[in-house]
Amino acid sequence: MNYKNIKEELSLDILWRYQELTNIKKIYVTNLTKTTIMGIERTQNTSESKYILRSAVPMIYAHWEGFFKKSIEVLNHELDQIDIDLNKLDNILLASLCRDKHNEKYKNIKLNFSDIIIDTESNISWKVIEKFYR
Repeated sequence: MNYKNIKEELSLDILWRYQELTNIKKIYVTNLTKTTIMGIERTQNTSESKYILRSAVPMIYAHWEGFFKKSIEVLNHELDQIDIDLNKLDNILLASLCRDKHNEKYKNIKLNFSDIIIDTESNISWKVIEKFYR
């Protein structure tokens, strides 16, 4: 497995997500107003900055969920690049990777990790994350 490829691809994904969130922060900051009350300068939210704050919460969540899914896809792609002896895989794991879990002929199939459907249920919770580690 090429760990360098995994690291590079995930680093680029993190950088892109970081830049998006940084841009949201810049937009938020430019929509703040500064006022002076009793000689003290204060920053106040405008209706626009409040809107940006509210919209940032689902944006952050979407990036978290997207990165989780992207990480699994990148790993699965790398796993497809190596030759895996199906006889050495745990039967439970192998059965879960097969489309027909009740078919004992799974040893004759070509195993493609990238064919695995990654269903995050549009709601990454610990319950959803745990199903990827069982």
